[in-house]
Amino acid sequence: MFAKDLRGVYTWVIEVMLRKHKLHVRDIVGKTDREIPWSRFATLLRDHDGCVIASKGPIVSEKLFRAMAASSKAFATKPLCYARKAP
Repeated sequence: MFAKDLRGVYTWVIEVMLRKHKLHVRDIVGKTDREIPWSRFATLLRDHDGCVIASKGPIVSEKLFRAMAASSKAFATKPLCYARKAP
C-alpha cells in the first residue's frame, strides 16, 4: 500500500512493502513511478492513477494486477487488494 499526490509523487509507503522488497523509505517516497525500482510499470501505474483520480475513489484494476503478477512472483503469490467503487 502506498499514497501519491496528484503529481504522481509517492508520499507514503507501508513498512511491510519496504521490508518485503528490501527497500528503504527513501527509495520510494518523494519519487515518481519512473524513479522507483519497478519503473518498468510506470506507464501502467500512471494510467491507473488517472482512472482513480477521474473516479474520485478507489477502483479495481485487473489489468494492472495481471501485468505485475506476470512478471513478479512477489505479486503473484499474494493478490493485490483493491477496494471496489460503490455502485
